[in-house]
Amino acid sequence: MAGTVAPRVIVCGAGLTGLTTAWHLRRLGADVQIIEASEAVGGVMQSASIDGYLVEHGPNSCMLTNELAQLVEALALTPLLRPAAPGAQRRFIVRNGKPIVVPSSPMAMLQSPLFSVAGKLRVLAEPFVARRTAGGDESVAAFVRRRLGTEPLTWAVDPFVSGVYAGDPEQLSVRHAFPRLAALEREHGSLLRGMIAGARRSRVARGQPGITSPRTTMVSFADGMGTLPIALADDIGHARIMRHTRVVGIEQVGAMTELTVERDGERHTLQADVVISTLPLPPVFLASMPSPNTPRMLPA
Repeated sequence: MAGTVAPRVIVCGAGLTGLTTAWHLRRLGADVQIIEASEAVGGVMQSASIDGYLVEHGPNSCMLTNELAQLVEALALTPLLRPAAPGAQRRFIVRNGKPIVVPSSPMAMLQSPLFSVAGKLRVLAEPFVARRTAGGDESVAAFVRRRLGTEPLTWAVDPFVSGVYAGDPEQLSVRHAFPRLAALEREHGSLLRGMIAGARRSRVARGQPGITSPRTTMVSFADGMGTLPIALADDIGHARIMRHTRVVGIEQVGAMTELTVERDGERHTLQADVVISTLPLPPVFLASMPSPNTPRMLPA
């Protein structure tokens, strides 16, 4: 609308969440500025080429949802998308110094040396675990421990979460990160019973012409996952990103929000109509982070 002053928005944090938020706000006409404590954008989503190998410091792939596909297309990154190769379905966990194939089916799990006999028996007891009735959210880690035990969490789920979300399963919401798992318990009372029912439906669907089961593609980019945050920063404009700047204070002053930031040892005051924080929670709110020895999942 002519004569309307664009709202001033400050986004704290130039990780993927902060960059995506700022990008959408810019497209809506907001005057956006991003505060970032480090030099690099993307947070944990960083890619590097080392001795000819592509190394991911954070997630190594992601699911190509409709929303992500639209974002990738808007950033002209579609030609750089790379679907996961069929061989990447075989993934390995290093345990006791040896790479072990991650089992992809209940039968493979029973034969795998990745889990102990006690761990396998605990998984087989999953159908007899009562479904959760308490309200509120539940973390991925709590969900897996409750339904499957500790070993699947340590040697399968935690590495998968690290590779896809670069996150901590103790902090991720199962309802939002893995909605299908939560739905299996809600609808069938058991993950194994739900998987069996789903496999049966898929076989029936494959026998009917014109019916296919929807499948989401796992993808990355030719130069790694770090391509996405860099492209977002390029499109937003690097001049709008204040790097090496820390937020040290926030205060409401009338209708405006006032931020105190520190850069090069000096403090400055910024004002905005809206402040959006995508910063990590303070340590007091976080459970213990994974140790350096936490296993990570590697593609074949």
